[in-house]
Amino acid sequence: MALDKSWMGIENRKDPRYIHGVEGFLTYAFRHESIEDAISCPCLKCRNVDYKQKFEVRYHLLKDGILKSYTIWYFHGESLNEDVDINDDPIVNDDQDFDDDIIALVNDIYGGSNVNIGMDSNEAVGEEPKGYAAMFYHLLREAKEKLHPECELSKLAAIVKLLHMKSFHRWTNRSFDDLLGLLRELIPNGKQNFPKSYSSARKWKSDEGKNKRKKTPYKVLRYFPLKPRLQKLFMSSQVASDMRWHKEKRINDGIMRHPADSLAWKSFNEQYGSFASDARNVKLGLATDAYGDLSGWSTKGYKACPACHKYTSAKHLACSKKMCYMDHRRFLPPSHKWRKDTKSFNGFRETRAIPKPLSGDEVLMELETFTQMPFNRGIKRKYDASNSFENWRKKSIFFQLPYWKTLLIRHNLDVMHIEKNVCDNVLETIMNIKGKTKDNLNSRYDLVSMDIRHELHPIVNGNNVCILLFL
Repeated sequence: MALDKSWMGIENRKDPRYIHGVEGFLTYAFRHESIEDAISCPCLKCRNVDYKQKFEVRYHLLKDGILKSYTIWYFHGESLNEDVDINDDPIVNDDQDFDDDIIALVNDIYGGSNVNIGMDSNEAVGEEPKGYAAMFYHLLREAKEKLHPECELSKLAAIVKLLHMKSFHRWTNRSFDDLLGLLRELIPNGKQNFPKSYSSARKWKSDEGKNKRKKTPYKVLRYFPLKPRLQKLFMSSQVASDMRWHKEKRINDGIMRHPADSLAWKSFNEQYGSFASDARNVKLGLATDAYGDLSGWSTKGYKACPACHKYTSAKHLACSKKMCYMDHRRFLPPSHKWRKDTKSFNGFRETRAIPKPLSGDEVLMELETFTQMPFNRGIKRKYDASNSFENWRKKSIFFQLPYWKTLLIRHNLDVMHIEKNVCDNVLETIMNIKGKTKDNLNSRYDLVSMDIRHELHPIVNGNNVCILLFL
């Protein structure tokens, strides 16, 4: 029975046909190409790079889906040319469509391609490709260039077939090197078209070796290749479609599902219509732990919030020796019943409106009132009260971007971590975990100093102090 691969095109991964197809693939792959009970995972994330056990591969295929261009299971024992009986050993033969499969393989390795492969590489990207893009176009040329005029295989296809045969038949590196040496002598232009050794064949590098990958530190920001990364995203037709999803496929029904549904995104599009008109233009978000550095506003003291700025409500708790940021009822609707609840909160009604964040122009106006201290590596800048305004410490470098001051949201806190911290504190207090609970004698004395929640005040009995616990 020939392999049925129609299930690979099914979008619904809960479909019984898709699930049955996954089981058939796993049965075939582990029968032919498993190494220590593991195979390369062909899901959309692993892309045949990572080796997983059977239950992991099944989970990935059901969760993330399979590479649709992986129509010939060459990493899992199938021949590179034709359907194979599921009970037979794979046989390596030629196929007239093999070069098309090799082009698909190149697309998979470098994230795919949505460029017109008939175009010159310079025409396709508008400039001389570099890095991954250059390697992609080089391999693409190798996949289209015939080994020699009378051969149906391309140069890259020949190398891929040889590597597959070496893997399947378990040839040693020495025997593979000897075979390459013979082919370089037998095949016309063999010395130009065949690598000298197995290690050279695996690299798939250019003749001059100009595109050889360099080893760079993983944690050095200056090596982050932003432009090539964006080019690489648009090399894949599937990923490129996802990159344009926010404009071409998003349902605009007023429900917040994506950043494109937010007021900040829509406001930017209104102000920069030429940029927003092309769905391929990318909006980047920066994630950092240095929230104060990103805003330029100190996140300590009585005015720690850059959104509420000088209207931040804060109180220093003398007994707990920490700052407490209160009065969050301001953010409730004006008619909310909690605004009138004096007993459960601070003893006062809340009548104030929501603090209005500063606009970009207002921030720049305030930043003009003090001199920016120069940045010197290794030298810590000291706070100078005479050369400051409000809680500003520096002018964010992002204000050099022409659009930065027009953004509705220039920085925001990570909701996930805030929820985690709040949840941890609540649970640790409810469970009265020693060293973790926020309900202690100092916090009870802070309630006394604020003259609120009298039922929770400590009870002094001679030399003993008692606190009531409410469960």
